[in-house]
Amino acid sequence: MTDDGTPLEPSWLIAANVVRWRRYGVGGQELRPGTKSYRGGAKVYVIGSRPGDHEVLTTVGRGRHTCNYITLDMATRHLHTFRATLVRSPAVLRRDAKVLVGRA
Repeated sequence: MTDDGTPLEPSWLIAANVVRWRRYGVGGQELRPGTKSYRGGAKVYVIGSRPGDHEVLTTVGRGRHTCNYITLDMATRHLHTFRATLVRSPAVLRRDAKVLVGRA
């Protein structure tokens, strides 16, 4: 729901999955599951990027520890399986609307 009480309309966003295992440490010899903030395989939604930096995307997804939706900037090397999907989740749509307002 928006501030005036009207429901948010579904929106098309880019969805991606967090890599199950990522290389870590000196020379990438160690493997770690997912990232510090997201579990491996977690579904995240891309809601923006920094101007001029296409290797970092702003994502929304369920956090590893709290299971609440979190918003953070993430390197594209930690994401795979990009696809367009229709989002109906009010929490994701609210966070997307905040990012759009911040850009205007």
